[in-house]
Amino acid sequence: MNWPDISQFLLQTVSGAVLTALAFIGLAPTKLGEKFLNHHLDRKLAALRHDQNLQTEELRAKLAHVSDRGIRSNEKEFRAVTAAWEHIVDAYTATMRCAIAYSQFSDLRSLSDDETRRYLETCELSDQQREEIMKANDRAKALLRYTEVNQINAAGLAIFNAQRLIDKQAIFIPDELLASFEGMMKKLRAAQVQRAIEPHYGAYDGKDVERLLLDGESERGALLKIVRQRIFRNGK
Repeated sequence: MNWPDISQFLLQTVSGAVLTALAFIGLAPTKLGEKFLNHHLDRKLAALRHDQNLQTEELRAKLAHVSDRGIRSNEKEFRAVTAAWEHIVDAYTATMRCAIAYSQFSDLRSLSDDETRRYLETCELSDQQREEIMKANDRAKALLRYTEVNQINAAGLAIFNAQRLIDKQAIFIPDELLASFEGMMKKLRAAQVQRAIEPHYGAYDGKDVERLLLDGESERGALLKIVRQRIFRNGK
């Protein structure tokens, strides 16, 4: 058997690892050894490139997922913060309105029944409240009482809606900002409760309404600054 036959036999029967070792130690002809070694290395490099490509694509997919999740998270935070701010402003406005408890009405004593009814149609009253006012001995006093009750109830509803939204969106609102929101809601709630108690039980020992009237605007401005800093992330 000549050498080509031997080589063919070895290629068919001996494992690639043994043949590679033979090529390295010079038992196979130089050209054949080189050819086989290059072929073996090419296969290894191709397999390595394939694995690297798979790992690269997997890494790209993970980075894209993280980036997409980060974008969605930022969008949800933006929507949650802005919605919470809008509801807090509504609650603040309604609470300040009932805290001030200022109402200016026409002198109902000088109006006829028809004139009084037409005037009451312009006020934020229910039909039942309008009828109760018409039956009252002092219509002006009754109008003031129902107006205050409506303002207190409107503030309570606005506070409830704002708190409910904050609770629902809390997972998207940063802790520091959430604490600021809760602080403002606590002040609004305390002032509204004081105004709700006073018509039934007289003077209230607390000073929550007074504190809101005194510090409310500055505290709302400070909260606005915090919200802007969080939304725009540039300190302005």
